Amino acid sequence: ARFFSENSERVSQIRQALLLLRESNQDGTPKEVSVLTLCSVFDGLIDPFRNRDPLNKSCGESNRERKRKLRERRWITPIEKELGMPFLWFEPAVESWDRFRNPLAHGFNQEEMGSTKDLIDAYSRLFGAIYMLLARLMGFSGTMNPSRLENCEDIDFNKLTDVGTAGLHNDCSDVH
Repeated sequence: ARFFSENSERVSQIRQALLLLRESNQDGTPKEVSVLTLCSVFDGLIDPFRNRDPLNKSCGESNRERKRKLRERRWITPIEKELGMPFLWFEPAVESWDRFRNPLAHGFNQEEMGSTKDLIDAYSRLFGAIYMLLARLMGFSGTMNPSRLENCEDIDFNKLTDVGTAGLHNDCSDVH
């Protein structure tokens, strides 16, 4: 409760994220709407930590290499270097974001989205990733599970340091 008594941009952002999480989880809300909302909240929580410098294409650089650099800049660097959390914890959520965000926002391509189970797994992964980000931003210590629907072990926030994440891992490798 003390965290929310602070009047800052971060507190305002977290209040908005929590409101959207609650509203996206109402009875009767289609899962597609919920997942699209969760994609937006996930992206929005990472966005303030992203580098805004232009990413120049190197001479002879392949599209694959450019996509790798963009993925690193969009997700890996903000999570690992700015938030001090292992990207491995978030990889399943990022994969769900990659898979569902654009089809849900731009045309509802059923083929790209897959089955209802895939949609529910994405919902669980994104919710877990958002909770982990919120916990980190609010200074949480303790353990939490990144996806209750999948076979993931709890993550120990007590092992996080302000700088660097060497040696931390999440045994949720079968989620990909």
